[in-house]
Amino acid sequence: MEIMRETGAHIHVPSGNKETEIVVTGNQQQVDLATARINEILEDKRKNTTTIAVVVKKSLHQALLGPGGDNLEEIMDRTGVSVEVPPADSSMEAVTLRGQPTQLVQALTDVCIQIQTAEDNLKNHTPPQETSGTVSPVLAPQDDQQVKEKLPVCENSKIREETKTIIHVPPQNSKSDVIVITGTKADCEAAQHCLMAIEEELALKYFKLTMTVEPRHFPKIIGYKGVVIKKICDEHNVRVRFPDERNIEQDQITIIGTEKQALAAQNAIQAIVNKQTEQIKVTMTVDPKHFARIIGNKGVVVKSICDEHDVKIRFPGKKDVKDQITIVGGEEQALAAQNAIQAIVSKQGSHITKDISLQAP
Repeated sequence: MEIMRETGAHIHVPSGNKETEIVVTGNQQQVDLATARINEILEDKRKNTTTIAVVVKKSLHQALLGPGGDNLEEIMDRTGVSVEVPPADSSMEAVTLRGQPTQLVQALTDVCIQIQTAEDNLKNHTPPQETSGTVSPVLAPQDDQQVKEKLPVCENSKIREETKTIIHVPPQNSKSDVIVITGTKADCEAAQHCLMAIEEELALKYFKLTMTVEPRHFPKIIGYKGVVIKKICDEHNVRVRFPDERNIEQDQITIIGTEKQALAAQNAIQAIVNKQTEQIKVTMTVDPKHFARIIGNKGVVVKSICDEHDVKIRFPGKKDVKDQITIVGGEEQALAAQNAIQAIVSKQGSHITKDISLQAP
Protein backbone atom coordinates (compact mmCIF):
# COMPACT_ATOMS: atom_id res chain seq x y z
CA MET A 1 0.00 0.00 0.00
CA GLU A 2 1.33 3.42 -0.96
CA ILE A 3 0.59 5.00 2.45
CA MET A 4 2.64 2.30 4.21
CA ARG A 5 5.59 2.97 1.88
CA GLU A 6 5.32 6.73 2.47
CA THR A 7 4.95 6.64 6.25
CA GLY A 8 6.57 3.34 7.30
CA ALA A 9 3.46 2.45 9.34
CA HIS A 10 1.66 -0.87 9.13
CA ILE A 11 -2.03 -0.56 8.17
CA HIS A 12 -4.69 -3.23 8.54
CA VAL A 13 -7.76 -2.57 6.37
CA PRO A 14 -11.00 -4.51 7.07
CA SER A 15 -11.83 -6.99 4.33
CA GLY A 16 -15.61 -7.16 4.74
CA ASN A 17 -18.61 -5.52 6.41
CA LYS A 18 -18.01 -7.38 9.69
CA GLU A 19 -14.90 -5.32 10.48
CA THR A 20 -15.23 -1.56 10.55
CA GLU A 21 -11.93 -0.36 12.02
CA ILE A 22 -8.69 0.50 10.22
CA VAL A 23 -5.76 -0.34 12.51
CA VAL A 24 -2.50 1.66 12.18
CA THR A 25 0.66 0.56 14.02
CA GLY A 26 4.12 2.09 14.19
CA ASN A 27 5.94 4.80 16.12
CA GLN A 28 4.08 8.01 16.99
CA GLN A 29 5.26 9.96 13.95
CA GLN A 30 4.46 7.13 11.54
CA VAL A 31 0.98 6.64 13.01
CA ASP A 32 0.22 10.39 12.89
CA LEU A 33 1.31 10.69 9.24
CA ALA A 34 -0.60 7.57 8.17
CA THR A 35 -3.74 8.64 10.06
CA ALA A 36 -3.66 12.08 8.42
CA ARG A 37 -3.33 10.54 4.92
CA ILE A 38 -6.14 8.05 5.60
CA ASN A 39 -8.43 10.86 6.83
CA GLU A 40 -7.68 12.87 3.66
CA ILE A 41 -8.63 9.89 1.48
CA LEU A 42 -11.80 9.18 3.48
CA GLU A 43 -12.88 12.83 3.36
CA ASP A 44 -12.36 12.92 -0.40
CA LYS A 45 -14.45 9.75 -0.75
CA ARG A 46 -17.20 11.20 1.44
CA LYS A 47 -17.48 14.27 -0.77
CA ASN A 48 -17.85 12.16 -3.91
CA THR A 49 -20.08 9.47 -2.44
CA THR A 50 -23.73 9.04 -3.42
CA THR A 51 -26.24 7.23 -1.23
CA ILE A 52 -29.24 5.29 -2.55
CA ALA A 53 -31.86 3.40 -0.53
CA VAL A 54 -33.76 0.51 -2.13
CA VAL A 55 -36.81 -0.97 -0.40
CA VAL A 56 -36.47 -4.79 -0.19
CA LYS A 57 -39.00 -7.09 1.45
CA LYS A 58 -37.77 -8.24 4.84
CA SER A 59 -38.30 -11.85 3.77
CA LEU A 60 -35.68 -11.38 1.03
CA HIS A 61 -32.92 -9.88 3.19
CA GLN A 62 -31.37 -13.24 3.99
CA ALA A 63 -31.31 -14.21 0.31
CA LEU A 64 -29.52 -10.95 -0.46
CA LEU A 65 -26.95 -11.59 2.29
CA GLY A 66 -26.39 -15.22 1.32
CA PRO A 67 -24.76 -17.87 3.54
CA GLY A 68 -22.58 -16.05 6.06
CA GLY A 69 -23.08 -12.82 4.12
CA ASP A 70 -21.11 -14.19 1.15
CA ASN A 71 -23.46 -12.83 -1.55
CA LEU A 72 -23.29 -9.29 -0.18
CA GLU A 73 -19.53 -9.43 0.33
CA GLU A 74 -19.06 -10.57 -3.25
CA ILE A 75 -21.10 -7.60 -4.54
CA MET A 76 -19.12 -5.16 -2.39
CA ASP A 77 -15.76 -6.61 -3.40
CA ARG A 78 -16.66 -6.56 -7.10
CA THR A 79 -18.12 -3.04 -7.22
CA GLY A 80 -16.36 -1.20 -4.38
CA VAL A 81 -19.77 -0.06 -3.08
CA SER A 82 -20.83 -0.31 0.57
CA VAL A 83 -24.14 -2.19 0.96
CA GLU A 84 -25.89 -2.08 4.34
CA VAL A 85 -28.75 -4.47 5.20
CA PRO A 86 -30.79 -3.71 8.36
CA PRO A 87 -30.33 -6.16 11.27
CA ALA A 88 -32.66 -9.16 11.39
CA ASP A 89 -34.43 -7.82 14.49
CA SER A 90 -35.09 -4.44 12.82
CA SER A 91 -38.40 -3.62 11.12
CA MET A 92 -36.63 -1.52 8.48
CA GLU A 93 -36.74 -2.82 4.92
CA ALA A 94 -34.54 -0.29 3.08
CA VAL A 95 -31.13 -1.51 1.90
CA THR A 96 -28.60 1.32 1.66
CA LEU A 97 -25.89 1.56 -1.01
CA ARG A 98 -23.03 4.07 -0.80
CA GLY A 99 -20.35 4.66 -3.40
CA GLN A 100 -19.23 6.46 -6.54
CA PRO A 101 -22.13 7.09 -8.99
CA THR A 102 -20.47 4.97 -11.72
CA GLN A 103 -19.97 2.04 -9.31
CA LEU A 104 -23.52 2.31 -7.95
CA VAL A 105 -25.03 1.34 -11.31
CA GLN A 106 -23.36 -2.08 -11.24
CA ALA A 107 -23.98 -2.57 -7.50
CA LEU A 108 -27.68 -1.72 -7.88
CA THR A 109 -27.94 -4.13 -10.78
CA ASP A 110 -26.28 -6.92 -8.77
CA VAL A 111 -28.49 -6.30 -5.71
CA CYS A 112 -31.70 -6.24 -7.74
CA ILE A 113 -30.73 -9.36 -9.70
CA GLN A 114 -30.16 -11.13 -6.39
CA ILE A 115 -33.57 -10.00 -5.13
CA GLN A 116 -35.35 -10.94 -8.35
CA THR A 117 -33.73 -14.38 -8.34
CA ALA A 118 -34.86 -14.95 -4.76
CA GLU A 119 -38.42 -13.87 -5.61
CA ASP A 120 -38.52 -16.19 -8.63
CA ASN A 121 -37.26 -19.08 -6.51
CA LEU A 122 -39.96 -18.46 -3.91
CA LYS A 123 -42.65 -18.41 -6.60
CA ASN A 124 -41.43 -21.46 -8.48
CA HIS A 125 -40.01 -23.37 -5.49
CA THR A 126 -37.02 -24.27 -7.65
CA PRO A 127 -33.33 -24.38 -6.68
CA PRO A 128 -31.42 -21.09 -7.24
CA GLN A 129 -30.39 -20.45 -10.84
CA GLU A 130 -28.31 -17.68 -12.29
CA THR A 131 -30.32 -15.06 -14.15
CA SER A 132 -29.51 -11.81 -15.90
CA GLY A 133 -31.21 -8.85 -17.47
CA THR A 134 -33.85 -8.51 -14.76
CA VAL A 135 -32.77 -5.01 -13.86
CA SER A 136 -32.32 -2.03 -16.13
CA PRO A 137 -30.54 1.01 -14.69
CA VAL A 138 -31.59 4.26 -16.42
CA LEU A 139 -29.54 7.44 -16.16
CA ALA A 140 -31.51 10.63 -15.68
CA PRO A 141 -29.77 13.83 -16.85
CA GLN A 142 -27.72 15.38 -14.06
CA ASP A 143 -28.93 18.75 -12.71
CA ASP A 144 -32.31 18.29 -14.46
CA GLN A 145 -34.78 18.24 -11.59
CA GLN A 146 -37.67 18.38 -14.08
CA VAL A 147 -37.02 14.72 -14.92
CA LYS A 148 -36.86 13.71 -11.28
CA GLU A 149 -40.04 15.67 -10.53
CA LYS A 150 -42.07 13.99 -13.24
CA LEU A 151 -40.70 10.44 -13.10
CA PRO A 152 -41.83 9.60 -9.52
CA VAL A 153 -45.40 9.66 -10.85
CA CYS A 154 -44.45 6.56 -12.86
CA GLU A 155 -44.08 4.42 -9.75
CA ASN A 156 -47.85 4.13 -9.37
CA SER A 157 -48.87 4.97 -12.92
CA LYS A 158 -49.71 3.12 -16.12
CA ILE A 159 -46.02 2.35 -16.76
CA ARG A 160 -45.83 0.20 -13.65
CA GLU A 161 -49.20 -1.42 -14.32
CA GLU A 162 -48.61 -2.09 -18.02
CA THR A 163 -45.04 -3.35 -17.69
CA LYS A 164 -45.37 -5.14 -14.33
CA THR A 165 -42.15 -3.55 -13.08
CA ILE A 166 -40.96 -1.79 -9.95
CA ILE A 167 -39.40 1.61 -10.60
CA HIS A 168 -37.13 3.23 -8.03
CA VAL A 169 -36.52 6.95 -8.61
CA PRO A 170 -33.98 8.84 -6.47
CA PRO A 171 -35.40 11.72 -4.37
CA GLN A 172 -35.42 15.16 -5.99
CA ASN A 173 -32.74 16.47 -3.61
CA SER A 174 -30.52 13.42 -4.15
CA LYS A 175 -27.21 13.63 -5.99
CA SER A 176 -27.97 10.30 -7.61
CA ASP A 177 -29.05 10.22 -11.26
CA VAL A 178 -29.79 6.47 -11.38
CA ILE A 179 -33.34 5.15 -11.89
CA VAL A 180 -33.66 1.42 -11.24
CA ILE A 181 -36.29 -0.77 -12.93
CA THR A 182 -36.91 -4.27 -11.53
CA GLY A 183 -38.74 -6.97 -13.45
CA THR A 184 -38.23 -9.43 -16.29
CA LYS A 185 -35.88 -8.38 -19.07
CA ALA A 186 -38.72 -7.74 -21.53
CA ASP A 187 -40.76 -5.76 -18.98
CA CYS A 188 -37.72 -3.71 -17.98
CA GLU A 189 -37.00 -2.82 -21.60
CA ALA A 190 -40.63 -1.77 -22.12
CA ALA A 191 -40.56 0.43 -19.01
CA GLN A 192 -37.21 1.88 -20.05
CA HIS A 193 -38.69 2.92 -23.43
CA CYS A 194 -41.56 4.66 -21.60
CA LEU A 195 -39.15 6.55 -19.32
CA MET A 196 -36.96 7.57 -22.25
CA ALA A 197 -40.05 8.92 -24.02
CA ILE A 198 -40.80 11.10 -20.99
CA GLU A 199 -37.19 12.27 -20.92
CA GLU A 200 -37.29 13.18 -24.62
CA GLU A 201 -40.55 15.06 -24.11
CA LEU A 202 -39.03 17.04 -21.27
CA ALA A 203 -35.86 17.71 -23.25
CA LEU A 204 -37.96 19.21 -26.05
CA LYS A 205 -40.20 21.17 -23.74
CA TYR A 206 -37.67 22.42 -21.20
CA PHE A 207 -34.29 23.96 -21.50
CA LYS A 208 -31.95 25.68 -19.09
CA LEU A 209 -30.30 29.07 -19.43
CA THR A 210 -27.79 30.67 -17.11
CA MET A 211 -27.34 34.39 -16.56
CA THR A 212 -24.55 36.19 -14.72
CA VAL A 213 -25.74 38.57 -11.99
CA GLU A 214 -23.72 40.22 -9.23
CA PRO A 215 -24.79 38.66 -5.90
CA ARG A 216 -25.47 42.13 -4.45
CA HIS A 217 -28.60 42.21 -6.63
CA PHE A 218 -29.96 38.89 -5.31
CA PRO A 219 -31.97 40.37 -2.37
CA LYS A 220 -33.81 42.73 -4.73
CA ILE A 221 -34.51 39.91 -7.23
CA ILE A 222 -35.77 37.61 -4.47
CA GLY A 223 -37.73 40.30 -2.65
CA TYR A 224 -39.14 40.30 0.87
CA LYS A 225 -40.00 36.68 1.80
CA GLY A 226 -39.39 35.69 -1.83
CA VAL A 227 -42.36 37.67 -3.16
CA VAL A 228 -40.59 39.11 -6.22
CA ILE A 229 -39.00 35.88 -7.48
CA LYS A 230 -42.20 33.92 -6.80
CA LYS A 231 -44.12 36.38 -8.94
CA ILE A 232 -41.60 35.97 -11.79
CA CYS A 233 -41.79 32.16 -11.54
CA ASP A 234 -45.60 32.11 -11.45
CA GLU A 235 -46.02 34.68 -14.20
CA HIS A 236 -43.63 32.95 -16.63
CA ASN A 237 -44.10 29.35 -15.42
CA VAL A 238 -40.38 28.80 -14.83
CA ARG A 239 -38.09 27.67 -12.03
CA VAL A 240 -35.23 29.92 -10.93
CA ARG A 241 -32.21 28.60 -9.02
CA PHE A 242 -29.74 30.75 -7.14
CA PRO A 243 -26.22 29.45 -6.37
CA ASP A 244 -25.60 27.81 -3.00
CA GLU A 245 -22.36 27.15 -1.12
CA ARG A 246 -21.62 24.11 -3.33
CA ASN A 247 -21.47 26.21 -6.51
CA ILE A 248 -18.07 27.50 -7.55
CA GLU A 249 -19.58 30.38 -9.55
CA GLN A 250 -21.58 32.42 -7.07
CA ASP A 251 -22.88 34.89 -9.68
CA GLN A 252 -24.84 32.40 -11.82
CA ILE A 253 -28.65 32.30 -11.81
CA THR A 254 -30.26 29.35 -13.62
CA ILE A 255 -33.70 29.54 -15.24
CA ILE A 256 -35.56 26.39 -16.40
CA GLY A 257 -38.68 26.42 -18.57
CA THR A 258 -39.70 26.62 -22.19
CA GLU A 259 -37.47 28.84 -24.32
CA LYS A 260 -40.03 31.62 -24.57
CA GLN A 261 -40.86 31.55 -20.86
CA ALA A 262 -37.24 31.32 -19.72
CA LEU A 263 -36.21 34.28 -21.90
CA ALA A 264 -39.14 36.34 -20.60
CA ALA A 265 -38.14 35.54 -17.00
CA GLN A 266 -34.54 36.45 -17.82
CA ASN A 267 -35.72 39.83 -19.15
CA ALA A 268 -37.74 40.40 -15.96
CA ILE A 269 -34.71 39.67 -13.78
CA GLN A 270 -32.47 41.81 -15.99
CA ALA A 271 -34.94 44.70 -15.67
CA ILE A 272 -34.59 44.53 -11.87
CA VAL A 273 -30.79 44.48 -12.16
CA ASN A 274 -30.81 47.41 -14.61
CA LYS A 275 -33.07 49.36 -12.31
CA GLN A 276 -30.65 48.75 -9.45
CA THR A 277 -27.66 49.70 -11.58
CA GLU A 278 -29.26 52.94 -12.80
CA GLN A 279 -30.15 54.16 -9.32
CA ILE A 280 -29.30 57.68 -8.22
CA LYS A 281 -28.88 59.21 -4.80
CA VAL A 282 -30.75 62.40 -3.92
CA THR A 283 -29.84 64.35 -0.79
CA MET A 284 -32.24 66.94 0.53
CA THR A 285 -31.90 69.34 3.45
CA VAL A 286 -34.77 69.18 5.92
CA ASP A 287 -35.07 70.71 9.36
CA PRO A 288 -34.91 67.81 11.87
CA LYS A 289 -38.08 69.12 13.54
CA HIS A 290 -40.00 67.74 10.52
CA PHE A 291 -38.52 64.21 10.77
CA ALA A 292 -41.23 62.90 13.10
CA ARG A 293 -44.00 63.93 10.68
CA ILE A 294 -42.11 62.44 7.70
CA ILE A 295 -41.55 59.14 9.53
CA GLY A 296 -45.06 58.97 10.93
CA ASN A 297 -46.43 56.77 13.71
CA LYS A 298 -44.39 53.53 13.74
CA GLY A 299 -42.82 54.53 10.40
CA VAL A 300 -46.10 54.31 8.48
CA VAL A 301 -45.61 57.49 6.44
CA VAL A 302 -42.02 56.94 5.30
CA LYS A 303 -42.78 53.26 4.55
CA SER A 304 -45.71 54.36 2.39
CA ILE A 305 -43.43 56.71 0.44
CA CYS A 306 -40.78 53.99 -0.01
CA ASP A 307 -43.33 51.41 -1.19
CA GLU A 308 -45.19 53.79 -3.51
CA HIS A 309 -42.07 55.09 -5.24
CA ASP A 310 -39.83 52.01 -4.83
CA VAL A 311 -37.01 53.88 -3.10
CA LYS A 312 -34.93 53.71 0.06
CA ILE A 313 -34.92 56.66 2.43
CA ARG A 314 -32.17 57.10 4.99
CA PHE A 315 -32.24 59.58 7.84
CA PRO A 316 -28.97 60.95 9.31
CA GLY A 317 -27.05 58.89 11.82
CA LYS A 318 -24.80 60.08 14.61
CA LYS A 319 -21.88 60.81 12.27
CA ASP A 320 -23.97 62.35 9.45
CA VAL A 321 -25.04 65.91 8.82
CA LYS A 322 -28.09 66.33 11.04
CA ASP A 323 -30.44 67.85 8.46
CA GLN A 324 -29.64 65.59 5.47
CA ILE A 325 -32.14 62.98 4.20
CA THR A 326 -30.86 60.61 1.50
CA ILE A 327 -33.12 58.99 -1.10
CA VAL A 328 -31.87 56.12 -3.28
CA GLY A 329 -33.76 54.77 -6.31
CA GLY A 330 -34.40 55.27 -9.99
CA GLU A 331 -34.15 58.89 -11.10
CA GLU A 332 -37.88 59.35 -11.63
CA GLN A 333 -38.82 57.50 -8.44
CA ALA A 334 -36.25 59.30 -6.27
CA LEU A 335 -37.43 62.73 -7.46
CA ALA A 336 -41.07 61.76 -6.88
CA ALA A 337 -40.22 60.63 -3.33
CA GLN A 338 -38.37 63.92 -2.78
CA ASN A 339 -41.50 65.85 -3.84
CA ALA A 340 -43.63 63.75 -1.46
CA ILE A 341 -41.33 64.58 1.46
CA GLN A 342 -41.22 68.24 0.45
CA ALA A 343 -45.04 68.33 0.43
CA ILE A 344 -45.10 67.06 4.03
CA VAL A 345 -42.53 69.67 5.08
CA SER A 346 -44.41 72.49 3.30
CA LYS A 347 -47.71 71.44 4.84
CA GLN A 348 -46.18 71.34 8.29
CA GLY A 349 -44.43 74.68 7.69
CA SER A 350 -47.77 76.36 6.92
CA HIS A 351 -49.08 75.57 10.39
CA ILE A 352 -48.79 78.48 12.86
CA THR A 353 -47.98 77.82 16.45
CA LYS A 354 -48.94 80.53 18.94
CA ASP A 355 -48.19 80.53 22.63
CA ILE A 356 -51.03 81.85 24.81
CA SER A 357 -50.45 82.74 28.43
CA LEU A 358 -53.38 82.06 30.72
CA GLN A 359 -53.58 84.13 33.82
CA ALA A 360 -55.50 83.02 36.85
CA PRO A 361 -58.53 85.27 37.57
